[in-house]
Amino acid sequence: MPFPKEQSNTFNNIPSTSTNYISRTILHLDIDAFYCQCEELANPSLASQPFAIGQKHIVVTCNYIARARGIKKLMLRTEAKKICPHLLILEGSNLEPYRRQAQRIYSAFRAAIAQLPGDNATKKGGMDEMFADITSSINNNATVMKKEENLNNGVFVFGESTSQGISISEDQSGATAYITSRNECRKDSQRGNVMERQACSKRLMIATKFANDIRCGVKGATGFTSCVGISTSPMLAKLASELKKPDSLNVLPPWNASEIIAAMPLRKVPGLGSRTLKSLQSLLEEYSPLSKERKYWTCCDLHRVPRVALGSFSEVLIEKCMGIDSTIIVDDMGGISKIVSVEDSYRRGSITTLDDIFKVLETLCVRLPRLLNDRRLYSHRPDLSYPTTIRFTARVLNIKLSSSTKRPFVTSSKQCKFDGRTLMLTNDVDEQSTILKTEVCKLVKEMFPRNEILNATKLNVAVTNFADIEILETEPTQKVMTHFFSSKNIQEAHLQASSMESKKSIGKTGMKASSLSPKRKNGSLDEMLHRVKTIPSNKATAVCQRKYFEICRQEIDESILKSLPVEIAAEVASEYGMKAPTKRKCKSRKIESYFRK
Repeated sequence: MPFPKEQSNTFNNIPSTSTNYISRTILHLDIDAFYCQCEELANPSLASQPFAIGQKHIVVTCNYIARARGIKKLMLRTEAKKICPHLLILEGSNLEPYRRQAQRIYSAFRAAIAQLPGDNATKKGGMDEMFADITSSINNNATVMKKEENLNNGVFVFGESTSQGISISEDQSGATAYITSRNECRKDSQRGNVMERQACSKRLMIATKFANDIRCGVKGATGFTSCVGISTSPMLAKLASELKKPDSLNVLPPWNASEIIAAMPLRKVPGLGSRTLKSLQSLLEEYSPLSKERKYWTCCDLHRVPRVALGSFSEVLIEKCMGIDSTIIVDDMGGISKIVSVEDSYRRGSITTLDDIFKVLETLCVRLPRLLNDRRLYSHRPDLSYPTTIRFTARVLNIKLSSSTKRPFVTSSKQCKFDGRTLMLTNDVDEQSTILKTEVCKLVKEMFPRNEILNATKLNVAVTNFADIEILETEPTQKVMTHFFSSKNIQEAHLQASSMESKKSIGKTGMKASSLSPKRKNGSLDEMLHRVKTIPSNKATAVCQRKYFEICRQEIDESILKSLPVEIAAEVASEYGMKAPTKRKCKSRKIESYFRK
């Protein structure tokens, strides 16, 4: 059996001393060879031949046919061609189509999570990966699932069979750990007692059914296959999704994770980058020198370094090297980008004057509006999907450092406020490009006031401080007027109004409390509220928006709009896709009178 037999029907009997790391249920969905699947969907004939995606002089990824022939990520194009002469390398420097597909996938993922019971949180990771904390759904279904229901068909559970090995790779360095048996440096810091493990096993068992539904939902909506990892923390769930590929469903019980973590490359630990590893180099060499067979540091090597010697090294990173990750998944409200940018790299000596910069800016400023228009499609407030800050960044070769270091570059940035609303009011891409170029050219002249000889190797144009993001960040404390007319608050108003005397009016308007009640021609209040709950709260996709608007129009009594001041009524109508009342003459009245009891 993949999981220990559970001896209780609920999780309520877990002792109060139970630690949080074993009581959560986290999913990580990772798209299989994302760039390659994007190309295969556009050209299905590619699926039967080895091909790769190239950027500049390297191969960033390849399909599984090419991987079977020895092609690896971040391999030089020339080296890849030597290994596989028939390898087709497609240019992938333009990320626009990949970003569009990534947003489609994430919207489908959020829609699938929204179908689950409970209040779950989702968060986008990289372009092709996403997380979800479905602990709420698991708690709601702990007693619903039947014991005899077999939920683990086709599920790979690490630790079920010690004979089946796995490999864990780190992309940047290429270091790969092959794990076939329990590691001698194993630290079962997440073993838990018998009752905790039984409860956790049942949670993971229930999660496999939800995860399979989510994976199938994403494939049905987008056509992409994926791997889903299930565990008790974001770090372990991400590791689980890599255990068996492609198109798989993998479970990593926390008490079996330590043997993987101890043997995997140290750079694989989230938050441990090349600079941190460099600062640990001397300690690792002193307490755990590398062997001839192994050319990379592991988490087990770090365990051998005394805590006193580590000093100020982050306690969080040390815990992650032991498999403990307390990171909380906070819902990102659809993963709408806070920064939209375009950039390109250039060979040394190709960009040497301001005129050269202005020429390449024309290309960058044509690409940026398309990304902004794509972003607006998925915004919860398309009318506020405009930036207010523009930034220009340049990486320039420093001649003084060219002889003393391998990377003799200096990166500088300039930014300023600009009228992003006007930029997004026009749908003409050429006009948008002109506005952007005008603003960026001002920053370029400020950064390089003298017409000196330059040697730029990278240019970046970015816009940020979007108005719709600012609205999201202030919503918990400062709600916009339309918040008070959402379906959930209509229900609360209805419940409060039902306890009041039906003849009691509100202010001088003569609106009875019962008039706040939504229309009931389409069913009971509970039925309508149930339908609303199936819509993602952030209304990430246009389809969800339309469905949300339809339900809201059914549930909001239009007489309310006619009784409100014209400006407020127009805002409410705009939010829910309703026709705004025509402007009318009326006596001036203070807003407080509309809410007076």
